[in-house]
Amino acid sequence: MSAPLTRVANVDLSQQTLARMGEEVQPSVFTFSRRLLGGGGAIALIFLTCMALAHLSPSPYLFGFFCISITFWVLGLVSLGFGVFFDSTSGTVRYRASSVVTWISQTPYLNPLMTLGIAIISTLIGAYSVGFVSVATLKNGGVIWGAAPWSSWLLGSVFFGASFFIWRDALRACRSNAGVQLAPDRVGLNLEHRDLFLEWNRITKVTTQTVNRGTENRRRLVSCVQIDADDGRVFYVDIVQLGSDPNVVAALMQFYLERPQDRELLADPEKAIRRFSDAQSQ
Repeated sequence: MSAPLTRVANVDLSQQTLARMGEEVQPSVFTFSRRLLGGGGAIALIFLTCMALAHLSPSPYLFGFFCISITFWVLGLVSLGFGVFFDSTSGTVRYRASSVVTWISQTPYLNPLMTLGIAIISTLIGAYSVGFVSVATLKNGGVIWGAAPWSSWLLGSVFFGASFFIWRDALRACRSNAGVQLAPDRVGLNLEHRDLFLEWNRITKVTTQTVNRGTENRRRLVSCVQIDADDGRVFYVDIVQLGSDPNVVAALMQFYLERPQDRELLADPEKAIRRFSDAQSQ
């Protein structure tokens, strides 16, 4: 089941709902500081690369490497632009338009396309490095040592090796069903690129939580919907998958968790979200 189009609904949570939810998490991925750091960093790297090409007279290998790397930074800038455009804001719920369940998720092809772009460029840089070393070796009479600069070996190994892992993530992103699927009888999640389904009666509560997706030394805090199961398991669906305000998504899920008689509405996402939205003003 897939849908190329998504729609966005706006829901104003009542103060009573917010009080019941507990912790209110950040509703957007790209805060102003992240936009400034990401966009400014990409522009600065493009500028520095152009200056290096124009004034430093790099070796033939580095000249080609810099030319390809500009594409990498431009892709990063374009990806940031798409990310900001499709980013969630306070009160928004993004859902798949033609789904027969209430499928809350980011635009389906956004993450796979960006990941595939990075994988292609990384592979291109690695292949360029291997090709450069091969040609240089042939010109050097078949002697590898000293045929090519050390930078071609280093950068080629790094990018060629990294491309395997990036391709793996890209293919997983293409196969996985991101977000959360709310059906009348069950809830669908994506856990480590595997689809998982929970019956509603197995869920005890739905809240929000800020989760560290990084390490203790390099923290990467991500807003998530937290789903507690009756067997003690806890599942997190992060804001990147949802493309929506996690506070609204958690409140929506808790609303239908407490009202089994209304879950038939989840077969029609517009009716389900409208019923939840109307309840906030009562």
